[in-house]
Amino acid sequence: MNTQVSEKPVVLVVDDDIINLKIITEFLDQSNFEILTARNGEGAIRQADFACPDIILLDIMMPELDGFETCKRLHKYF
Repeated sequence: MNTQVSEKPVVLVVDDDIINLKIITEFLDQSNFEILTARNGEGAIRQADFACPDIILLDIMMPELDGFETCKRLHKYF
């Protein structure tokens, strides 16, 4: 797992709904967070492996790899 140095807290937002992503990321951007996004569970795992976020906001209902399974797989990294 790679680590990334940032002065801002890093938030990974995972949601398959583009409107939800937009609303959440706009709010977080105004609140001075560094934001990463993923549209599915596999993308979330790749982003988490790359950036080691401080927190992950994870949608539960997603196609293919739902939030529960994504969480289980992410747990192996942390």
